[in-house]
Amino acid sequence: MDDDRGAQRPTLAEQIDECCRLLAGFDDTPWPRMDALFYQQGYEELSINLRLLLELIDDGRHGSGGVAQ
Repeated sequence: MDDDRGAQRPTLAEQIDECCRLLAGFDDTPWPRMDALFYQQGYEELSINLRLLLELIDDGRHGSGGVAQ
């Protein structure tokens, strides 16, 4: 699926996998590395990935994303 810039968007399954990988990476981070920068970057990554995930879910609900309804 292409976005409005013509870039290839992931499928819903691919984006779910990416969110799971992102969370696993956060879970595997040692305590000493969990500083302010870790949380700032983590928030940005989660925000971007979860917004895309929600867009893909919404597209599926409205029948434009090719996701089974």
